[in-house]
Amino acid sequence: MPSAAKKLRGFSLKPESNVKLTCVLDDIENGLAAPPMNPKKTKEKKKDTAGKGWYDLPATPVTPELKTDLKLLQLRGVLDPKRHYKKTPKNEPLPKYFHVGTIVEGHSDFYSSRMTNKERKNTFVEELLANQEFKRSTKKRYLDLQKKKAGKPGVQKKYSKKMRSKERRTVKVS
Repeated sequence: MPSAAKKLRGFSLKPESNVKLTCVLDDIENGLAAPPMNPKKTKEKKKDTAGKGWYDLPATPVTPELKTDLKLLQLRGVLDPKRHYKKTPKNEPLPKYFHVGTIVEGHSDFYSSRMTNKERKNTFVEELLANQEFKRSTKKRYLDLQKKKAGKPGVQKKYSKKMRSKERRTVKVS
């Protein structure tokens, strides 16, 4: 009886409820009933979910591969210049609650828009790096930007003069 009473901390042994208490303690010792739970511990055991409105979607552990895929989704406006997406803020944190799924193609897509097994990769980043058209277009964009920057000879001089003048101003003040 004393071992079961230790399990029930915070309960006082009153003489009038002695019969009920012994029945409960016997059930606990025999494994027929569970001891009452501490309300503080129940809050700690509560799972981290998105809520009932999202059907208790659990928080997904973020791996480095998932992190790069999510960054790629945030920067999807750069991938295709002919498509326009709503801008996302630069410092927006990665989502906490999400699921990763696979697209199952229908029977009608067999000849029109199906990917072959060689084209299928594990992540978005791997698919893009294997895509030759994407590589060609990004290389072309990069070279165009380099030509534009090289075409302005005085830009670097103006910038360095500005920086030097700012440095002089800060030296004079202090």
